[in-house]
Amino acid sequence: MGYVFVSYSRKESAAADRIIDWLERSGIAVWRDTASMPAGVSWKRQVADAIRGADLVVMCVSPLWNGSKACRDEEDWARYYHRPQARVPVDAARFDLTRAAAVIGAAWAAVSPTDRLAAELETAAGDWANHGSRSRDLARGRALRSYRRAFGTRGDRIDGSRDNRPAHPLTPVAVRYLRQSARHRAIMRVFAVLATVALVCAGLSGVTFATRMRQIQRTDAEWATDSRQWNELRAALQDDPYKAMETVLDDPHDEATMRGTMYVTKMRTVLGIHVPDDHGDATDPRFAAYSLDGKLDATVPGALAGTGMPSAKARGYAASPDGLTVAALADDGIRILDAARSGTMMTLVGVDFTKVVAMAWDNDGSTLAVRSSDGTATVWKVRGRATIVRNTGSWFMDGTALGGVTGGPSGAGTHAVLLARDGRLTVVDTAQGRIVSSALRVPLDVGVAIAAAPDATDTVYVSGTRDGATALYRIAWGSDDLSAGGNTTQIAVPDGCAPTPVAVLPGGGQVALACGSQIDVIDVDDGDPDRAIVDKSGATVTAARADAQGRLFVGFDGGALAVVEAGADSFTYPGAASSDAGGLGYCLGGTARAVAVSGSKALFVGDGTTAQACSRDLSRSEEGDGGAGGVTKALRDDGPWTMHMGMTDLAGLSGSHQSRAAAAAPDGSSFAAGLSDGSVMFSRYDMQPGPVVREVPGEVRAVVYASDGSHVVAATRDWVIFTVDAPDAGEYEGDALRRQVQERLDRARKLGLAE
Repeated sequence: MGYVFVSYSRKESAAADRIIDWLERSGIAVWRDTASMPAGVSWKRQVADAIRGADLVVMCVSPLWNGSKACRDEEDWARYYHRPQARVPVDAARFDLTRAAAVIGAAWAAVSPTDRLAAELETAAGDWANHGSRSRDLARGRALRSYRRAFGTRGDRIDGSRDNRPAHPLTPVAVRYLRQSARHRAIMRVFAVLATVALVCAGLSGVTFATRMRQIQRTDAEWATDSRQWNELRAALQDDPYKAMETVLDDPHDEATMRGTMYVTKMRTVLGIHVPDDHGDATDPRFAAYSLDGKLDATVPGALAGTGMPSAKARGYAASPDGLTVAALADDGIRILDAARSGTMMTLVGVDFTKVVAMAWDNDGSTLAVRSSDGTATVWKVRGRATIVRNTGSWFMDGTALGGVTGGPSGAGTHAVLLARDGRLTVVDTAQGRIVSSALRVPLDVGVAIAAAPDATDTVYVSGTRDGATALYRIAWGSDDLSAGGNTTQIAVPDGCAPTPVAVLPGGGQVALACGSQIDVIDVDDGDPDRAIVDKSGATVTAARADAQGRLFVGFDGGALAVVEAGADSFTYPGAASSDAGGLGYCLGGTARAVAVSGSKALFVGDGTTAQACSRDLSRSEEGDGGAGGVTKALRDDGPWTMHMGMTDLAGLSGSHQSRAAAAAPDGSSFAAGLSDGSVMFSRYDMQPGPVVREVPGEVRAVVYASDGSHVVAATRDWVIFTVDAPDAGEYEGDALRRQVQERLDRARKLGLAE
């Protein structure tokens, strides 16, 4: 049965209650988080799932609703899942139930069968993805036929209605689910046909045919084995993390196996489990820094008030000293919650939590300790690789590097310059991880993007809006001392351009400003366009970056990528490598949001990164420039540009669906991406997955490598600047990761936590 999701501010629940009562009296089911959500579940996950399956989302808009982060998230989810919406004002000055009922009633009547079928498809696709993308969860029979009639195999079919409307837009994961379902159905049909042919041809080519069938069956068995092992590993991690460590350590680990991505990812998955770092007698002096003498505080912290965070199973809470996170104790673990967004960042496991009687943070919020009724204390590192630089109060939008090596990769430098929404610039010394200056403010109403030339040391360009029009500014400090005030100069831009990505060509004399489906290359001295590069398909440019050779790497709304060679006035559209042609189709519409360039490789991240494998990279190698030293080879490549898979989701290393920040290491050996769930994800040059560090809440909007490559500086939309230790070369190798798992298990045994 269809239902309506109602989004409202908790402070205006009276008006929402009247709307909900009218809906229910009209025979329309309503999903409401205070009544429809089971206790102890993730609020964010349940609400997103509820919106995905809703026939209609009713927005109870008001100033309070507009100012609520939870309500804005609900609006974003409704837009992402393409749900029909109705907006009704509920503030005291404008609320009229009769008028609201008319608006909602009209919107409900306009919901089409295709809308409802899309909700069903999105829900099924989400369940499939959340349960490991198992083949048994794919669509079959009548359901699959209904989906294909409405949306086609690729989600691009006209729906057949009389007015010839396009099919309902689908999310990338729904498109992938639909394609995989159709593919699985085709494979099953092929097997049926082959079985029939086998009977006919048994006497003619029995040996050859039988050999081919064995190969097919062996491949299918290997896939089934891998899928079963992943499911077993996930189950083991939930049941007993130490047994899971033993399981992966017992896997075959010859040299060839340990070089494989699957082996590396399994090891990294186990290392991502948060088990204790210390354990012992609570009276030991090493636990004296924690206030464990008191009792559990069952009062819900103010940071979680009104967020809808379920607390029925939480026995106690503890807010971190900096207010960024909250620890919530349940009988099966401790959830570390994002205080601003109320989502679970990590879960601490490894002891009997039913015996915990006290909980406390250390002074800087990097570790959490508990005391148990048996007289023991246990400590977890909550921030092991990340260090908070400052909680600034600025809503960061973008960032760029200054002072990088001339001709080197983008996204590395001696300084990171961060742009806030109000136009304020914050300069960070990347080597020392300290703020140099935050006094300079560009005269913008809203800052949107910031960029610097690949060889720039003291000049950046900022785009945004001022008085309702697009504005572009050059900020030049005139020296390496970025603590002093810079000189701000406005640059003329073409009329009608929306504030979009900016790229600066080497030397800083030309700026490439995205303007709808074209890029205008502007001479900064006179403001005149030197050339206009137009995308004939009409897709909007959403990401751009220049490299040290003067090439532009461009991403478009909808997933297309392109290259503009130095001095050229047209786009080159690379094709997919034959080895990746199938995988690249999984994320139709995966819009690029950021680019990082190293050698002859450009890594694009954006919508669908990394949970739906929507990251891409372009290189001049059909093989994708393999190996950690691939950058050296890439510098010599002069072949055609080819598109490959970028950062992937082989082990569900991150559930994030978007990235707006990417950078390349100074030596070009690795990339970093900042994700919407606060994670910083690393990958080697050949896209071998590296660690995913999620220790600071918020959506990461900027990442910049320090000039020595030892760490990255990151900034979030929610005001925080922090640093993250970058992995060394060994952290991409299976043998090194195996040693880390063994060391962690040995430590647990030494502490008496594992047998």
